[in-house]
Amino acid sequence: MRIHGNTILIAGGTSGIGRALGIRLHEAGNKVIIAGRRRQLLDEIAAEHPGIEGEVFDVTDPPRSGSCPPR
Repeated sequence: MRIHGNTILIAGGTSGIGRALGIRLHEAGNKVIIAGRRRQLLDEIAAEHPGIEGEVFDVTDPPRSGSCPPR
């Protein structure tokens, strides 16, 4: 399995394991999109780690959970 050059979406990427994993995978050469409910945290992470993208996305909201914006 390649550990670099992938595009990876991480739900729950604004804190804890999701945040740490997103940062580490980005540092390993992957395009990382973190998804979370709080825009401010997404923006902070993107500012601290240029190249990481953030999307407001709540997987607990069934009507919207299948509509992550296309990239």
